[in-house]
Formats: sequence, structure tokens, C-alpha cells
Amino acid sequence: MLTGLLASRSFFRLATLTALAGMCLLVPAVASAGVVNTAQFDDGSCGHVNPTPTVTASTTPWFLVYGDGGKSSYQMFIDGTSIGTYSSDPYGNVCINSPTTPLADGPHVLTGSELKPNPGNVVTPFHFSVDTTPPAPPSTPSLAAFSDSGVVGDGITKYGNPTLTGTCEPGSSVTLHEGVNTDGGSACDSTGHFSARATPLAEGVHLISAVASDSVGNMSAPSAAFSLTVDLTPPTASFSTPSSGSTVVGTTAVVVNASDAMGVWKVDFQVDGVLAATDTASPYSYAWNTTTLGNGSHTVTQVTTDLAGNTATSSVTVNVNNGVSASVPGAVTLNTASGGNNSVALAWSAPASNGGAAISGYKVYRGTSAGAETLLATLGAVTSWSDSSALNGTTYYYKVSALNSVGEGALSNELSARPARRGGGGHH
Repeated sequence: MLTGLLASRSFFRLATLTALAGMCLLVPAVASAGVVNTAQFDDGSCGHVNPTPTVTASTTPWFLVYGDGGKSSYQMFIDGTSIGTYSSDPYGNVCINSPTTPLADGPHVLTGSELKPNPGNVVTPFHFSVDTTPPAPPSTPSLAAFSDSGVVGDGITKYGNPTLTGTCEPGSSVTLHEGVNTDGGSACDSTGHFSARATPLAEGVHLISAVASDSVGNMSAPSAAFSLTVDLTPPTASFSTPSSGSTVVGTTAVVVNASDAMGVWKVDFQVDGVLAATDTASPYSYAWNTTTLGNGSHTVTQVTTDLAGNTATSSVTVNVNNGVSASVPGAVTLNTASGGNNSVALAWSAPASNGGAAISGYKVYRGTSAGAETLLATLGAVTSWSDSSALNGTTYYYKVSALNSVGEGALSNELSARPARRGGGGHH
């Protein structure tokens, strides 16, 4: 029985304790093995591992021959030159150590002749290549567009793990480095570009370089370093003037005190939610002409943005009193009423006078006879709208009025329209 097991090379690959006939015997387990008298790069059986099957970056590589049993020996050659005689271990592994003379880059062949137990048998030639040429260094990394927050191109970002991009040698792998630390990596695509997301970075300045490596482990020189600044902290900003609850008249100075460790980019000023001005230099201020608004309560908001794109927002509510009482707006001019398929499209012009207060919206009135319109819809500050509740074949009459903080202005002129599926409708 044991003689039959010894005839198989796989017997020598692993061993396990097995109880047999009431006795504890050391019995090798069956494991997969290579074909006898074939060679390859060492797979770790001899203490060395090559990352690819037929190319190596080592000029003194190690090889593994699947021997002809546990007591086999071989005369080995590289490119026809003898590199010595080697014997198997008890498991049939024949470890071929490094040649004395380093091999040159390019193709080579490992061959061998079996000395025992079967002289005259040969090792199947193993063709391999030596490649010690590293890939070209990648370009200096730069922030990907979607990671370049705030001021574009300044190397400052509000993202802790931004994506960096660059060019590289197709087929290589690229890793990002900061000193001895690896900060992420990616493959170089077929067009010669990489896009690597950095590992989470602390706030501050980081010098990031890129290194390329090929499939056998050759590494390029590092690229030039990219100075990347991570800023995760929003700026600080507050109103210097006006104060909340104050009364303002005429042209009023709105001033914001703003600061940031990395620098302030801009301050946006909004009045009642609408952008009114932007200032990019300290002191950050806006000359607010309050006479363009109606008397009453108004909200002024500042949005401060730092160089990284972080923002700080605050608001004050003030009372505008320019000494002139506001009134309701003037009448709207209804310009068109055009019938469509179960709809009527309306368009109008804002009133010539807003009554001293901003137009805040419009009301649309509709009826099925002239002069009999009732309220249909209240809209925001728009000047066109489509009545999608109209039915084909019915004539509708429309009027529109404007709204401000004081109230509703006079009704517009009247127009009519008749919705139709094809060619119908119109206005009068």
C-alpha cells in the first residue's frame, strides 16, 4: 500500500496524522502537484515568490522544478550554461537558487537533465524574461475637478479624502505617497491617466507625490510633489452693521467681519433671499440703497465662503423707513391669452408702479362670461402662467392683479381664449 502511495509525487506535498489499523502513523495527505520534470518560478516552496508566471524583475531569480520523487537530482542550465546540480527535498521539490552571474534584461530559458532516479529524462524548457526597467514617473498629481472646491486651481479643498488625477504609463499601477506613508492608489488606464482617491487626510498642508509600478514590481521614481491643503473648518463671520431690529434709511452700509485660517474668498450679500452684491476684499461691505424697497421689515443675509469652499451664513432683520408710505401696486397689463389643448397660456407685464414695495406675486381671475371673473390662482412673482384646468370648447375670460407687502393692486385688462385640440383658441 505504501509503495503505491510513494509512486505519486503528491504524497510528498503535505502530511497528516491518520489512524490506521489501530496505530498512529504519519500519512501524507493528497495535494495537487505540478507535472514531473516541469519548472516554474518559485511559488514560495523555496522561500521566494514571483508575482507573475513568466516575467521577473529579479536578475537572480529562484525556480522550482517538480522532481521525479523524493530522491531525485538534476543538472540545470540557463541559456545552455550550467548553473549547478540540485536535489529534491523529501516532498519532491527541487529548489533552483539564483545564478551566480546576474541575468540581463530580456528572454531566457531554463533547462535541465535528470541525473536520478531516471537518467536521460529532461526538464521541460521554461521560457522566461527578466525586466528590470521601471515605468516612467507619473505626472505631478492635481485635484480632480469635483474635489477642487472653493477657488479652482489653488490646491485647497474642503474634502478630507479628495481625488487626485494625473498622467501615467498605461498598464502600470499608481500609488500616492506622502513621505513614507501611502495615501491611496489606482490603475493607470489605457489612455495613460490615473484617478486615485486619497485616504482621509488631516487638516493642513500635505505634499503628495505619485509612484508607478509595473506588473513585476519595478517602481518608478516619484513624481514632483503636489502641495495639497485640506481645510475642513468653516470661516467665522458676523455683521458689524446694521444690527438686527434697527431702522435703516436711504443708502445704508452693510459690513461683515469675516476671517478664516486659510483665507476668505468672498462674501455674498442677500436682501430678502435675493443676491444683491458680492465683495472679495476686506472690509467686506455693501452699500444698500433701501429706497428700492418698500417700507417695512426686510432680511439681510451674508454668506461668507473661504478659499476651500466652506461657508458661514447669518442674517439680520431690519426695518426700512424712508419716510414715504408704500401703497398697493398699479394695474397689470395682460398681454396674451392663447388657447391650447385643454389649457390657456397667459402672459402679462408688471405694473408700471410697484407702489413703493417690491412685487411679491400675482393673482389670476377667470370666468366664463365677460366681467364675471373669480379668483383662480395666486402665484409668485412670475409674468406668465398656464391654466391647465381649462376645457376644450369653452371660452374663458381672464384678468390679473399684482401684489406687494401693502396689498393687491387693480385688476388688469380682460382677455379671452377658447381651448381647442387643433387650431382653436386665440385672444381678444
